[in-house]
Amino acid sequence: MAEPVRFQHFEVPLCGDGSLHELGRGAMGVTYKAFDTNLRCFVALKVINAAYLGNETARQRFLREARAAAALRHPNVAAVFHLGEEGGDYFYAMEFVDGETVESMMKREGAIATTTALEIVLQVSRALGAAHKHGLVHRDIKPSNLMIVREDGEFTVKVIDFGLAKNAGATAGEETPTLTIGGFLGTPHFASPEQLEERDLDVRSDIYSLGVTLYYMLAGRAPFSGSLAQVMSQHLHREPPLEALSNQPSQVIALLKHMLAKDPGTRPPTPGDLRREVEACLADVEAGCPPSKAGEPAPSDACPRPATVPPPLPGAKKSPRIALLVAATALCLVIALGGGAYYLLGSRGAPLHEPAPFPQPTASPSPAASPSPTPTPVPEETPDPVSAALVKAHETAQSDPAAALVSLVDLQKSHPGREDAKGAVAEFLSATRERRGSLTPGQIAALRKPLEAAAALDFVDAQILLGEELRESDPEDALKWTLAAANNDSSDAMLLAGLMLSNDLGSEKKNPREAAKWFQRAAGRNDPRAMFALGECYQLGKGVAQDQKLALDWITKAAELKEVNALNRLGDIYTKGLLGVKPDLKKAFAYFSSAKDLGCLDAYGNLGALYITAPPDMKDEKMAVDLFRQGIEKNNPLSMRFYAMCLEQGLAGTPVDKAAAQKLYVRAAEKGDAKSQDWCRQHQVPFTEPVRPPQ
Repeated sequence: MAEPVRFQHFEVPLCGDGSLHELGRGAMGVTYKAFDTNLRCFVALKVINAAYLGNETARQRFLREARAAAALRHPNVAAVFHLGEEGGDYFYAMEFVDGETVESMMKREGAIATTTALEIVLQVSRALGAAHKHGLVHRDIKPSNLMIVREDGEFTVKVIDFGLAKNAGATAGEETPTLTIGGFLGTPHFASPEQLEERDLDVRSDIYSLGVTLYYMLAGRAPFSGSLAQVMSQHLHREPPLEALSNQPSQVIALLKHMLAKDPGTRPPTPGDLRREVEACLADVEAGCPPSKAGEPAPSDACPRPATVPPPLPGAKKSPRIALLVAATALCLVIALGGGAYYLLGSRGAPLHEPAPFPQPTASPSPAASPSPTPTPVPEETPDPVSAALVKAHETAQSDPAAALVSLVDLQKSHPGREDAKGAVAEFLSATRERRGSLTPGQIAALRKPLEAAAALDFVDAQILLGEELRESDPEDALKWTLAAANNDSSDAMLLAGLMLSNDLGSEKKNPREAAKWFQRAAGRNDPRAMFALGECYQLGKGVAQDQKLALDWITKAAELKEVNALNRLGDIYTKGLLGVKPDLKKAFAYFSSAKDLGCLDAYGNLGALYITAPPDMKDEKMAVDLFRQGIEKNNPLSMRFYAMCLEQGLAGTPVDKAAAQKLYVRAAEKGDAKSQDWCRQHQVPFTEPVRPPQ
């Protein structure tokens, strides 16, 4: 039986068909049900595609925002308590909410009763209030991000995905790391007008999205529908169709109008203001307000306001079992934040978690006191030698990480049954992978032997580290350890093994058939990079029989998971009519645009070229030149070559400038662009051959 997939000390179990246990899937990544092997409790693990964090500015901002979200603690928020990185993909662990989303509940039961919908909005407004105090904007409030937990006829709402919240106080001009297609984070059907226009956001944007969610709960559908462009246009310019809610009380219609105002300045200014409005509305509805007609307000005396405080929500009074569950969850989080995430290696940058010491050995508790007036003294027990060794290894790690790992591996060998010893090795290796970029060549060289000892004990992180670090200095050993990790079910290692076997690295000759097998296995684990690589194999007949349909299927699957190279390749496929598809320039534009927005630099050049060669109704030469220049600013050789062609031939309205064109051809050639190198050779223009980077 296949082993679960590991993200540091989190294990994602497999379903019966061998797939990972998914809880949800969105534009940013996939959420899995996972088991925290340190704290022995289930968590929701969101794995974020590396494409969204493609540069250091984006990564640093994401880390700041995730840390800010981790400080948020509220009964109506699924708490974030761990942030990590695995194989280039960031992930964070949050409280596992054992319930169902509003979206899934409505798929089963249809529209929600008015009082229940208002109670859900009220609880969410409390969550937004807590976030507002921390300066956080969720940016993706929608039915699938609201979890309902039922207990003894009562319910509690938990807002999930606050790990992707935006700090409203971020520095102006910072590059936003978490962009989706179209340039904004969120779901278009529930996004605010200012979100769609990529303006600065504050909590009033979340209030708008919550208003759309309230409409959805009452009507059973979102207020606006149609194509993506139509939905965006309606959010920006059309009033919501409140006539579809003619059976709702006038107070509910008035609340919706206030929440769904196009101008943020005319919405409830804060979550506290919204909460008071919802409480008043709920009290009116429960007092028996008559329904309005097509959104007309009811007479002022038609619904007298009760003088008493509105009754508590169904989820406000928790049963003892709920209270115990909340307490247990809180304890789990306290342990995680206080002592469960420690690192053994130093770093030039700030750690994702503050270092915490190894647990200190403690003596066993004293037996019950004797009834005698003078208690019998209990001799102190000898400290546990394994715990003492762990403490010593921790003390050594800062100054000599190699010696610390030697000690930990020896401890694991001599005490194979001790889970704390095994966990210490795993934690050390996980931390080493996270800090890999900060290690000096000398530290890496010193770590090789102890890493090999850990790898021989089947610690996958050690095997992957060796595969990554030895690719240039000892490719044969790099391949050996990479294959060992791949055979231990690491999808990262499967992909790396496939790439090494494809590129003649670590073996006497290329083995495309074996490479394709590893891509296939990693693709079966939902790795979009492997899906794209497998699609290339079928497209080019590398290691498998050439098959246009399978090539298109795998590349499309990778693109659906926002793999940037797959999006860029689909743009090329639909531009040229490859793999059996008919040319479709609208699709090509969409794919190239998505790839560009997600950080694919070649997409700048490809999209610019498409604007030049497109039919008159789609041609935009100014936009093409702008895209080439943007690509050049990012040191993209394809954009350099395309702009050089414009300067050389006077294309896209540019004046002929052969000297400038030659400089760009040389720059592109020195960055590895094969066609620019051919141009330089043909025109006898010297250039420096680039050093081939390791594959």
